[in-house]
Amino acid sequence: MNNQVIRSKIIITFIYRILSLTLIVGAFFLILSVVLYLLKYINPNLVPFFPIVDIPLNINLPGILELKSGITHNVIIDDAFITFNLNTEYGLPGLFNFLHFFLMLAISYFVIFLLWKIFGCIKKSLQNENPFHKNNINRIRIIALLVFISAILELAYPMVLKFFWLKTITINNQTFDFRLSFESIVDFLWVLVILVIAEIYRIGSEIKKEQELTI
Repeated sequence: MNNQVIRSKIIITFIYRILSLTLIVGAFFLILSVVLYLLKYINPNLVPFFPIVDIPLNINLPGILELKSGITHNVIIDDAFITFNLNTEYGLPGLFNFLHFFLMLAISYFVIFLLWKIFGCIKKSLQNENPFHKNNINRIRIIALLVFISAILELAYPMVLKFFWLKTITINNQTFDFRLSFESIVDFLWVLVILVIAEIYRIGSEIKKEQELTI
């Protein structure tokens, strides 16, 4: 039993340290994203560290796939993305795009922060051999809520751009429309999984309380 507890402490401590490092790196990228956007907004000639906008394109073009063996196959290119940098010329939509990007980054950072708090709490609780803490139940539920919000934003973002701002793109005299992305629907399944984990954690906490009362 002691060996199992020691092993659990090592694993949880390792994850806790990784999350701590991720928080530091994440904070750096949050600040960096704001600085680079402001620099790009003031001086359009500057190239930012990352693309601000990434939009799926409704495309269907023939292509050729070449294998390392030299054999070629005809394929259809039906999935492509366009990226472009924003500056003062884009006005309010450009600001909206950055705010969407920054909000998604901030949500991800907060999720990591909550995971850091959860593992920190579990790390301390292992000393009393009670990994269940009621605060972690709410933290897990908040993570589910944040994933749900991010899924809504990912789903609504291309729709807003498609219907209120962007129209078409031309490549070699061919005009293509912008495709609505529904890949974020998978995130809704993750919300259900996280809520199930929160409920399992809550049940474990209740069982632990009953055991303590029985003793």
